[in-house]
Amino acid sequence: MRARTYSLILGLVVLAALALRLHEFSSQILGDDEWHGLQVAISAPYAEILTTFRKADNCIPLTLLYKLLLGSIGLSESVARAMPLVAGVLAVLLLPILAARYLGSRAEVTLLFAALVAVSPLAIYYSRYARPYSIVFLLSGLALLFGARWIERGSGRFAVMYALLAVLTPYFNPPAAPTVLAPLLFAGLLVVKGAFFGGRPERTPDVADVLAVGTGIGVGISLWFLPAARTFAEVSTKAGQGGLPSTESLLSFLGLFAGSGNGVVIALFCAAFLVGLVSFVRSRPLLAGMLVLALVAQYSAILVTRPLFSQASIIFARYSIGCLWIVLLLVALGLFETVHWSTRRAPSAVRGALLVAALAGLFAAGPIPFVYLARTNSFTNHEDFQYDYRKRGPRLPEEGDPRPFLPAFYSDLEERGDVDAIIEFPQVLWWSATPYHFYQRIHGKRVMIGHLAKSYLLHGRTMHEDLRLDNYVDVEDADAVRSSGAAYLVIHRDPAWETPRTAHVFRTGTDATYVRPANKMEDRFGSLGRRTAVRLVAEYAGELGPPEYQDAWISVFRIP
Repeated sequence: MRARTYSLILGLVVLAALALRLHEFSSQILGDDEWHGLQVAISAPYAEILTTFRKADNCIPLTLLYKLLLGSIGLSESVARAMPLVAGVLAVLLLPILAARYLGSRAEVTLLFAALVAVSPLAIYYSRYARPYSIVFLLSGLALLFGARWIERGSGRFAVMYALLAVLTPYFNPPAAPTVLAPLLFAGLLVVKGAFFGGRPERTPDVADVLAVGTGIGVGISLWFLPAARTFAEVSTKAGQGGLPSTESLLSFLGLFAGSGNGVVIALFCAAFLVGLVSFVRSRPLLAGMLVLALVAQYSAILVTRPLFSQASIIFARYSIGCLWIVLLLVALGLFETVHWSTRRAPSAVRGALLVAALAGLFAAGPIPFVYLARTNSFTNHEDFQYDYRKRGPRLPEEGDPRPFLPAFYSDLEERGDVDAIIEFPQVLWWSATPYHFYQRIHGKRVMIGHLAKSYLLHGRTMHEDLRLDNYVDVEDADAVRSSGAAYLVIHRDPAWETPRTAHVFRTGTDATYVRPANKMEDRFGSLGRRTAVRLVAEYAGELGPPEYQDAWISVFRIP
């Protein structure tokens, strides 16, 4: 393939990756873990942020950045997610370029690898999420690829690059340490092998090199770890609190990495991974050995330490996000080898068409068309869309129409072409505590969140004069509500009860078998939500007149 053609295709892949990650980017609602860093940045001084590990891991570097932005240009949802977005797009460009030297003259493999990263639902999700996982995905890949160069060439320049990345990556997410330390461990194993059995590959690091790099990494990590070491005991209590993943959880995890919940697609993805691994072992044994060691080290660490909730597929994937690029690289190689072997007598255009078809099939079998592209979705980061691709998010059941059992306002709203957005109140921290993403699948309008003047959430203190969230409206300020651009204010009078009922109706198409469960929102925020809703309904009835729609669950006011 000509260099100009290669560069053009790679550029188009990067642009496609950017487009997928920017789709409705600014209108996404903050939820769940995204609040961890924001809450700490608002409430804690710089010194405390720098010297404190927390059980609700807030990522110290990102929290410091949030604190800096709060004191300067201000912080919105898009700004909070900007660094993960940039890292996600750079991964599509940099990782294939650096990996290309290990793929020989097979430019198609490099481009296919780039395309797999570009359309990976897990990579897209974390590129749009105000957490460090997209950054770790990029930094882990860079660390291992520079580590591979150091091992193959023994170069001091690559050793320094690897050491810096091995220090920086676990600062963003400590569980990524086993992955990025794999090159150092592998270099040490080569030295031991050479000392006892001979045959150490030429130009690979010697004892002095390994000790120097190891010392550098140790000193570097101590610079960020020691200031906060006294608080590490709180984080360490998470170890041992998780369980071993079940067969069901492992299948869901494989779907997250494969980018599809379809069992056949997952099986083909795993087969391509194995073919790629065998091919890599034959062509680049040193790099293959290092990558296998990284995979073994990371997953062994998770299974041995069993951190909190690690038995859940999304947590298992989150703790090993630095390994995703390895899997995608080997899958790209495996796909190429399979297609190349089966079309070895056909024109190269046929091979290219089959690779594009395979990529298109993976894309179509995944969650992206439904979650991102089917219709307006302000909750693409919601756990119901992202934690298990076999479920593929809230969808109307195949048997039974849930609309008769849900507020009729949302069905009527679907037909309203004059309405662009609505405000839903309230929101609490957990994704699972509000039903708005279910209703949006019916009405298809942009959703904004109503909040109280003292807090963006129904609970907690999350206000700051420079925290300017674009998708949140102070419902205690009638002027802010009027100028929001929303057509309706929807006040949910008992979301602690309404939410699990709505989820049940969406799953079954009826509420006939629904039994109200106990849930943590009811225990902590149910009465608070009901009291606040009663007050707001009375106030807006005096301000705007009686609700335009009202039932057992919601009161809806038309915003003039």
